[in-house]
Amino acid sequence: MNTRAKGARMNPYARKEQILNTAIDLSIENGYQQLTRRAIANRMQCASALINHYYQGIESLRRLVLSTAIEKEILPIIAQNFAVRGNETSELPQHLKDKVIQYLTN
Repeated sequence: MNTRAKGARMNPYARKEQILNTAIDLSIENGYQQLTRRAIANRMQCASALINHYYQGIESLRRLVLSTAIEKEILPIIAQNFAVRGNETSELPQHLKDKVIQYLTN
């Protein structure tokens, strides 16, 4: 539920976090490679240009989603990238690789 007053602007830091969190949620739900500006904008009920205002394109945002997933050990996102042997996951620590393999085999 949106509790902000109509027309009130969100703090830029909070907006950027909101975009990232929405991108993470959508990546878990629909797949990391399926992430689009339009999907994020639709979920947030905003213009897709807002995504580019805070992030330099969808590829930049996807990289941040993946690095955040690795940092926070969000296995569904890491596993998607790991399964297609993405370069970003080749340097995963062994304990995280083990978790991803276990996640993929369950």
